[in-house]
Amino acid sequence: MNKTAIKKTAVLSKEDGCFVFESTLLPNCIGAARTREEAWEHFVHHVDDTYVEYLEGRLASYAYPGRPSKSLHPVSLRVKEHTKKVIAEAAEEIECSQGEFVDYLVAFWEAGKESQKVPGRKRRK
Repeated sequence: MNKTAIKKTAVLSKEDGCFVFESTLLPNCIGAARTREEAWEHFVHHVDDTYVEYLEGRLASYAYPGRPSKSLHPVSLRVKEHTKKVIAEAAEEIECSQGEFVDYLVAFWEAGKESQKVPGRKRRK
């Protein structure tokens, strides 16, 4: 696990009037506040504290420092060459695996969909 990657894969959502930052790389470590800036500050603070606990082996969900097993499922995709290249480059830039980058994209997509919901309107099936 890499603290920089955790921060770079933070996804912003808005829930019940609060801004919430979280990363799929460190579940249950969130920053929430009434403003985006405060939420980010809380998130960074929690990541910094949690990361120290992680390195010292004091997180209940991680027995020891190192990349934890995440009950991963293999996926075989046929994508354009450009898409594969972008995923590889983005994962390297963020300092995470390609699978973690895809998890980040899914979280980003889901957060965006939540913010676009229109109350009282039913979706067509």
